[in-house]
Amino acid sequence: MSNKVRNGRWVTVLAVPLGLSSIACSREDPAPSRFHKEPFLENRPSSSLLCFDLRDDRRPVAGLVVEETGQLSTVALRSVILPFASDAVEPVADLSSAWGTHGEFTLIYYVAAPKRRGIYGIGIVPRFRRLDHPPDSLDELNQGSLYFIENGIEHRLIYKYPTAGRKKSWPDELSSLPQVPLSWVAVAIPSDAKRREVGGKTAVPEHVAENGQARFYPADSNADPKLDHLELRYDSEPSEKMKLFSKYASKLVVVMLPSLIALTLIVLPEDQGTRRARTWAIWIGGVTVAILSMGILVYAWHRGESEAWEMALDILIAILGPGLYGVLVVRAGGK
Repeated sequence: MSNKVRNGRWVTVLAVPLGLSSIACSREDPAPSRFHKEPFLENRPSSSLLCFDLRDDRRPVAGLVVEETGQLSTVALRSVILPFASDAVEPVADLSSAWGTHGEFTLIYYVAAPKRRGIYGIGIVPRFRRLDHPPDSLDELNQGSLYFIENGIEHRLIYKYPTAGRKKSWPDELSSLPQVPLSWVAVAIPSDAKRREVGGKTAVPEHVAENGQARFYPADSNADPKLDHLELRYDSEPSEKMKLFSKYASKLVVVMLPSLIALTLIVLPEDQGTRRARTWAIWIGGVTVAILSMGILVYAWHRGESEAWEMALDILIAILGPGLYGVLVVRAGGK
């Protein structure tokens, strides 16, 4: 049987029972993937990896790293099954790759040939389920296997392993395909991000290797049957526009507020109630300024960066200056 006929039969087996209409579409519409394999190559624990590139956390992407040694006597079809849906997969011409997504899984397959050697990256635009607040329990995340949570500057990646229970919803035909084993997941986060602990650890489960740009984690529960997912957290630095807006918006508020309070109290009619209101305003304003100042200093101490300290001191100056001025004006108006 010729290789051409053999490959044609494999494509029929893949496409007909699963109804993966997106395979044809993927050949016509190039995938808008920005995946680059280079950060995941050094010190990787295996030749094949599932990678999540979160360095641009506004547009996270994923990818596969596969290595072919060329030590084959004939053409072979390889497949990778991922437990999440995808919006696009970048075609790799050297591998004659194609893909399809259906329900909650993505099927990627490619052709390995004799003397075809190399390390290949297959970019993926996964269908993250994005949330703006963390769940009270992971049991609430029952709508898929891949979640990206953005809660202010805190970010979380949750990848649920393809356990036997979750595979029950997959078509039976998938189990008969020649699959590339994926034992490791690699994750790259922004270089200026600060990692947060998950249950007292850097991640659940903890990484087994790293290379300065990415960390490598188990891709299944074989290492620890009690774990059925990967979770990691980190704080991402706000953008320069966000920093600038926060800096000057805060200054504007704290500059205007004390003066407006002072002017409001000055124009009130002079009587016993007004003097009492002015006294209360001074005390409440002073306590508020003290609490706000302590909060700002604690935030700067926690961040431990020169930019955070600079912003904190700017805001304190902006608070204390108009605040003291407002107190003097109120007291002068109360005489």
